Amino acid sequence: MLLDLLTEDEARQLLVGRLGRDPVADAPDATGEVITRCARLPLALSIVAARAATAPRLPLASFARELREAGSGPRGHRLCHAHLGLGDRREAISCLRAALRLRHERGDLAEVADTLCHIAETHRSAGDHRTAVLPWQRALAVQDRLDHVDAHRIRARLRETTTGPVAAPS
Repeated sequence: MLLDLLTEDEARQLLVGRLGRDPVADAPDATGEVITRCARLPLALSIVAARAATAPRLPLASFARELREAGSGPRGHRLCHAHLGLGDRREAISCLRAALRLRHERGDLAEVADTLCHIAETHRSAGDHRTAVLPWQRALAVQDRLDHVDAHRIRARLRETTTGPVAAPS
């Protein structure tokens, strides 16, 4: 299917096609990290390749490092927001799921909960309230496990999603 993820080889060939054989072959570890951090998504790889092509003196490892750092804070959701701006919720969710996998791998539970909330909010903002419930439930479980001070916010959002907005006391 046209929207499927690329295989590892296809992703590598995309980078070779955009950057040339040498930059990719000279940095196999960085290339692998770029492919992994882009979750083998063609658009994400194309964006990184376009940025790398505009800075040919920078090694691919610089872009791998930038992706690594971008995944550790609010910048980690930029690609998702770009897809949402283009009206492509499916691709936005795919980017968030890739970020979720990376955060799980790193064991950063607070970031896992944050990403789950972004997934839930993306579904909710599209009117898909039923699909939003599970990520919020998972985020709440993580926040409760961490005894996180913001768990009450997720609890309120979950309640609002399942029962409708709660009127403010008068």
